Amino acid sequence: MYSTDSLTQYYEAILSGNTDQAYNIIQSVVKEHPTVDAYRLIAHAMYDVGKHWQTNELSVAQEHLATAVSQFVITQLTIHAIESKQQTLQSVALFSIETNQHNLGIQIIRNLFLEQGFVTYFYGADVPNHHIMESLKDVKPDYICYSVTLPNHLTKAKELGELIRQEPSLNHTGIVIGGYALMNHPHLRNQLVHDYYFDSIEDLHQWILEEGE
Repeated sequence: MYSTDSLTQYYEAILSGNTDQAYNIIQSVVKEHPTVDAYRLIAHAMYDVGKHWQTNELSVAQEHLATAVSQFVITQLTIHAIESKQQTLQSVALFSIETNQHNLGIQIIRNLFLEQGFVTYFYGADVPNHHIMESLKDVKPDYICYSVTLPNHLTKAKELGELIRQEPSLNHTGIVIGGYALMNHPHLRNQLVHDYYFDSIEDLHQWILEEGE
C-alpha cells in the first residue's frame, strides 16, 4: 500500500506539471509494492483532480496539465506491462464510450490486462458506436471493457450495450463497465447492459488474475 505522503507528492507534481518528479514517485512505489498500487495512486490523484475541477477549484488548464503528466507516467508503465511474461489466450477490447474524451482510466485498465498476458485491442477515447461495432465484429474479443466518465455519456453507453447484445457474433463476449460516473452514481449502473462491474481497481485486478489463469 502506498503512503499518504506519496499520494500528496504525486498530486502536487502533476498539478505543477513536473513530469520527472511524478514519474520518480511512481517508480519508487513500483519498487516497493505491486504495480497495481501505483495504478491505485494515480487513479486516486486523478479522482481528486476531477473533483476539484468540477467544483472550480482547479482550472481547465490545470486539469489538462495533470492529465497529460499522468498519461506520460502510465505510458511508461505500459512498457513494463507489455514485457510481462504472463500469457493467456484471452482477449479484451477497451475504449471510452462515444462522447467520452477521457481515456486515462481505461489506459490503466488496459495495463492490468496486459500484465496478465491478455491480447488487448485499445481504441482510445470517444469511439463512435457504429465504428466500434464494426471492429468488434471483426476481432470478436472475449471481453469488451468501456468507461463512462460523466453522466451525460450514459445515452451512448446504453445504446452500445444493446447493440452488442443484438450482435450474434458477440454473444460469447462479456461486457465490463466502469468509470467515474458509475462510481459516484451507482444507480446508473442498472441502466446499462453489462456482465461485470467492479467498485475498485483491486477488485478488478483480482478478477483479471483469476480469468487469466
